[in-house]
Amino acid sequence: MKTIFFILIAIIFLSSYLMAKDLVLYLSFDRDPGKQAKDLSKFGNDAEFNVEPKRIEGPLGNDAIQLDGITWGQVASSNSLNLTKSLTIEAWVLPFEDEKRIIVEKGPTWKVDGEYALLWYDGRRPVIQAYDLPNDCDDEVVGDEIPKNEWTFLAGTWDGTKFRLYINGKLNTEMDCPGTLLKSNTPLFIGTRGGKMRFMKGGLDEIKIYNYALSGEVIQRDMHNPQSVKSQMKLSTTWGDIKGGKR
Repeated sequence: MKTIFFILIAIIFLSSYLMAKDLVLYLSFDRDPGKQAKDLSKFGNDAEFNVEPKRIEGPLGNDAIQLDGITWGQVASSNSLNLTKSLTIEAWVLPFEDEKRIIVEKGPTWKVDGEYALLWYDGRRPVIQAYDLPNDCDDEVVGDEIPKNEWTFLAGTWDGTKFRLYINGKLNTEMDCPGTLLKSNTPLFIGTRGGKMRFMKGGLDEIKIYNYALSGEVIQRDMHNPQSVKSQMKLSTTWGDIKGGKR
């Protein structure tokens, strides 16, 4: 009976743990030689590149990567990346060209359930989008042009009702986009649409994905100090407490 009790408590605890508002992907690209980029969140969503990306100095003085139009990354699908109710995607970008390019996209191709993406359109106009939301939300949340050959901090948020797009920490555009995203077993891609098109030429640094919508104030803080924001909520109950009979 005691064993059954502990199993039930463990299930409840793990469910709460996975639903906590949290950082689910953080690729800093610091000290990541080779083709793998280590995920600094607690979820282990490491990225694997098809070839080793070039290392360059990032906007904050640490390492960043440079993509050359044939180099791209992939993160295996996981429950932590199935963001159905809210999200934030952040990245420092250094565009080298004007054409439409993918920064981060969950899903190997456009028009698949569970797809969400941060990218820029022709003319280097950033976009936050998701396929499962109303039609205008798949490609109409478009920001102002960002400069070529300069680092720019982009952040897109969705709180379940509204998309917001931030450029260098300032709200640039927003749109009502109510709905729910479907779950997907497709990978998350970096610098490409599905490893087949929209290959990026430029720099990337400090890619982060949260499973909740950050406020503008927190985005500004995250822009200047990426280590400052990890979880919005920490559970007071731990497995050690449960096992030890403290709860």
